[in-house]
Amino acid sequence: MKQPRPNQIFQASLEAQIPLTLIYWHEYRTLYYIAIDFGIYESSASRIVRKVEDILIKSG
Repeated sequence: MKQPRPNQIFQASLEAQIPLTLIYWHEYRTLYYIAIDFGIYESSASRIVRKVEDILIKSG
C-alpha cells in the first residue's frame, strides 16, 4: 500500500487548518517551525494561513 504524502493528509479539512493559523497568529513563530510541528511543508503552511485569512476576510 502506498503511503500518502504528508500534505495530502492535512489538506483534507478546514477544521484541521484553523489551529495552524491560530498558532501562527498567537505565538509569532515562523511558518518553518509550525510546519514541522504539523508534519507539512513550509510552503503548504503558508498557503493554509493565506487561505484561512481570505475565508475570514470574506466572511465579514
